[in-house]
Amino acid sequence: MRRLTGMEASVSLKRRGFFPRGGGEITLTVSPKERLAAFRMLERGDVVELQGIVLGSEQTLKELQSSLLQTLREEPALGNLSLQLSQEVIAASVSSAAVVIWAKTEGGCVLGASALSEKRVNPHQLAGQAVESLRESLSHGGCVDEHMQDQANSFASSCA
Repeated sequence: MRRLTGMEASVSLKRRGFFPRGGGEITLTVSPKERLAAFRMLERGDVVELQGIVLGSEQTLKELQSSLLQTLREEPALGNLSLQLSQEVIAASVSSAAVVIWAKTEGGCVLGASALSEKRVNPHQLAGQAVESLRESLSHGGCVDEHMQDQANSFASSCA
């Protein structure tokens, strides 16, 4: 956001929360600014980078990572890109797992997707859901994914 609007903000994750219990905690720090700079983002360009994170029990992580890499290789538009992937082990008492992936483009756009399992984890199915969601976001040709599109209106109303 700083690059586009001049807004200074940072987010710090204190604790993750998972559906249905929740319990996540973040700290958001935003420096006040009288007026945000207006910007145009009209050209997405090609995807140049993929990043992601997988979260789950130690037992689930390896299979989830493998399934995600295999599913991405099968996607024509994404299969030739390398994936920068991090992992996070979550407590065994949390029966959830998650995949979050995002694509960065030549035009500076970032489009994201995620998938969350509630109980029993089928790593291949979970990875497939996340990749399918990203593929759909990329297929429409826009500069933002469906989630950012919803949020953009509040920023647009604050810009000069």
